[in-house]
Amino acid sequence: MSIIQFITVLVSFLVFQSTSFSKPSFEVLRSCIDEKPYNNNVAISSRDNGSYAENHEKNCEEPFEVNFDNKIFGTVRCNDKFYLVVNNHKINLEKAENMSVNPEIKPGIVYPTDTSWLKIDFKNQSFLCLNGPISRAGAGSNIGQYYIIENAFINKVTPTIYYYFFDKDIIPITSEHF
Repeated sequence: MSIIQFITVLVSFLVFQSTSFSKPSFEVLRSCIDEKPYNNNVAISSRDNGSYAENHEKNCEEPFEVNFDNKIFGTVRCNDKFYLVVNNHKINLEKAENMSVNPEIKPGIVYPTDTSWLKIDFKNQSFLCLNGPISRAGAGSNIGQYYIIENAFINKVTPTIYYYFFDKDIIPITSEHF
């Protein structure tokens, strides 16, 4: 193996390692949870002006839209599955990386009008944060779930969605651990 091939392999490996293990930083996560900047290195802007849009897609309901920096984000339910809309592309919320402390609680639902929509800027990168309840009614309406979307503001990059849920005491009805 030549030195050029070795350097190419080494650089490729390092780039792959740094991208495959990157997760939103603690500062971004804490800012999303608290809905305020964790420190002076974090900037947050929020949108309370989201609204339901006209439904243009067959088998889809409740399209909700929020505008940040002339980009449309939102949610929609199609065939009883919830999707996050990022740059006019639907992403199945069930595909989010589950970072929950309770792995039985899985990503998949957002209640858009009960959710805070935040843009978090940290170290020259922007994240979309969704901070909302695990359910619309009952005890779950006071328990938070968090989605952080990396690369949501970059057009030609596929966004990565991270899901966080921190309450270890919540057990789904479908659980085998009752």
